[in-house]
Amino acid sequence: MEEKRWIEIYDSFRKRLREGSPVRMLLIGVFGAMFLNGLMALLPFSEWFPEYDILRPSLFSYPLAAGLTLYGILTPILEELLFRWFLFSALSKVFSFAPAALISSLIFGLYHGNMVQFLYAFLFGIILAFAYGHTGNLMSPILVHGAANSYVYLMAFFVERELVPLLADVVEKYYLLWNGGLAVIGLAGLLLCVRRRHAGSGGMK
Repeated sequence: MEEKRWIEIYDSFRKRLREGSPVRMLLIGVFGAMFLNGLMALLPFSEWFPEYDILRPSLFSYPLAAGLTLYGILTPILEELLFRWFLFSALSKVFSFAPAALISSLIFGLYHGNMVQFLYAFLFGIILAFAYGHTGNLMSPILVHGAANSYVYLMAFFVERELVPLLADVVEKYYLLWNGGLAVIGLAGLLLCVRRRHAGSGGMK
């Protein structure tokens, strides 16, 4: 009886993930950020674009509460209004989903003003377009965006400032293993979250 109950809870959780629930959107944001940040950390961006190392500290210089408010709440709302609700929606009236997602994501990447953030924002923009196009609800990409930004800010805040010495030490000593592991876990989680088993799931009309 107890085993049946746990199966029902698990099935209910999986159903909510498939239906575009807030939980699903938050998980897509975290796993997407894990995958892209882990993957990009393995590439020699410091050698290719040394100017980003000068810019990066200023992005994470805010106190924790201020940084989470700015990057986790305000930025996602404003950027999703502009790039998904306005731009992606306008493009969707002219193009099918894929071209609309690619074009809006390309502009989203260019908006960030440097090559490192361009690549990250372009790839993440596709995930955000999927979240909006799949559910037809602007709150979906806002949640994805907010969760991703919050995850990135928290990791940078605690690791780069060495506020958790053990974590900072592990990241430094096992840099490739750490970031490779994040990329694998992030990709696996992302694929689980975006997996669609029901043709009748929601989407833009």
